[in-house]
This record gives sequence, structure tokens and C-alpha cells, in this order.
Amino acid sequence: MKFNKTYIRIPFYLAAVCAAGTLAYAGWIYNPAAGDDTTLSCAQMEMQFGMFDTALEKSGAVLQHDPDNLFALLINAHCRNAKNDFDGAFECYKKALGLCDHQREMEAEIRVALALEYSRRGNSSAALKCLQDEFAPEVSAGYVKFFYVRGVVREAAGDLAGALGDYQNAGVETAGADASLQLSAASRLAACGKADSALVIYEQLEKTSNPNAYYESAKLKFERGQDDNAVKELRMLPVNSRKSLSKVMAADADFWETIRQRYNSQRGVLPEDIQELIFVKNR
Repeated sequence: MKFNKTYIRIPFYLAAVCAAGTLAYAGWIYNPAAGDDTTLSCAQMEMQFGMFDTALEKSGAVLQHDPDNLFALLINAHCRNAKNDFDGAFECYKKALGLCDHQREMEAEIRVALALEYSRRGNSSAALKCLQDEFAPEVSAGYVKFFYVRGVVREAAGDLAGALGDYQNAGVETAGADASLQLSAASRLAACGKADSALVIYEQLEKTSNPNAYYESAKLKFERGQDDNAVKELRMLPVNSRKSLSKVMAADADFWETIRQRYNSQRGVLPEDIQELIFVKNR
């Protein structure tokens, strides 16, 4: 089963996230020759600045005389992904998996990359085989990524119950985790009718003063008719983060207009400070 439009950009975004993790682990456990070290350091920097052609050329040069160079393979794979050479990237990741010497965290990162490619090809069973529980990492950021991706794969394959469980697993881990993926997990839970579970994740992220968590929680509470609690959430937005959310609020202008009309018809006028926050400062 192929991804529907809701998920069409997820594999490409997560491939970049995955690349950062695999490269970090590879750089830690692999010690290339001095000349290769310099070449790959340059290639990694070029890759980070979007210079994929030159990074691909440098990593490829290393692989010509050192085909088992894990760091070069992963740089090469990410550059190929960025250039839409998915078959080439796939082969690099498959080879890298056999070379990571069962380093649990890096193996999990590579498995996520492979699962994303299998999913892109519509092979959800192969993707899920890459992401079995026994391969789950212990490091928080990798843990969140692993279960979030598995949730995406399961949801696209029609296994909603399994997907919800994975989204919850991704959302409850907070220490050093990727907040953007946790927010995405909460969003998927809400979209699948598990608003209470989504709110639990938002509340956990609010403990780290994450402005997006306050904002998304407020939106969800307004949708559920919990207007007083939603207003409280918006008022709790850290002042120094409100400007950074202005574009998000502007994109949600139709949503907020609907909320204002409903609030005004049922409860009177939406509080002035809330209107100023969502309708004035975002323009």
C-alpha cells in the first residue's frame, strides 16, 4: 500500500533526520585513514550545506578504494536521497546495515532509513520487518524516531491500532528526544480520534516550555469545546516565542476565524488579548 497524500512528505523529511543520526554514530565508531578522514569531513560539511554533488563525489572517491567505509556509505546514501536517487541510497543503506557491527543505536537509525525506502516503494511488510521491537534503540531521540516511523508505516498500511500504540510510544519519551516528531505523533493521535492521548504528549512537552505544544494543545481544546482551558493554554505561551509562531497562526487563520465566530455566538466576545495574539500579531 502506498502512502496517501497525508504522508507523502514524511519519508523525505525523516530521511534527512535519519541521516544526521547515522552519520553521528558512524563518525564515532569508525576511524578512516587520515586522508579519507579529511575528505569525508569536507563531504559531510558540503552535504550539510546542500552541496550534494560534490559531497557525493568525495564520498564516492573514498568508496572506490575503501568500499566498506561506513561513514562514506552513509554520506553517499544521504546525498543520493537528496538527489532522488532512491535506488542508489537504498543499496548504500543495505550495505551499511551489514557493516555497523550490531551497534544498536546506529543499526536502528539505518533500519529507519531502510523502512522509509521500503514504505516509499509500497512494501509495508518489509518496512515493518526492519522495525521489529528487538531492534528498537535505547537513546531517546532514536527511540522516538523509530516508533514514530513505525506508526506512520502501520497507519499507511491500515493497521490503525498498531499505529496508535507506536505514536503513543514515540510521544511519551521526552528526555533528549526530537520534539518535532513528538508533536507529529500527537497530531496523528488527535487526527485518529485519540485526543486525550495527544493532550498527554502536549502536556509533557509544555514542561519544557515548548511553544508549539501550548499552541497545538490550545487548538485541540478549542476543537473539543474546552474553550476556557484553550484560552489558558494560549495565555501560557512564552512571550518570547509568540513572534516565532506568527506564521503558523497566519496559516491557521481560517481555523481561528471559525473559533472566534463560534465563541462569539455561544459565549460572547473572545477575550481581547487572545484576539490580539491570534489575529493582530500574526499579520
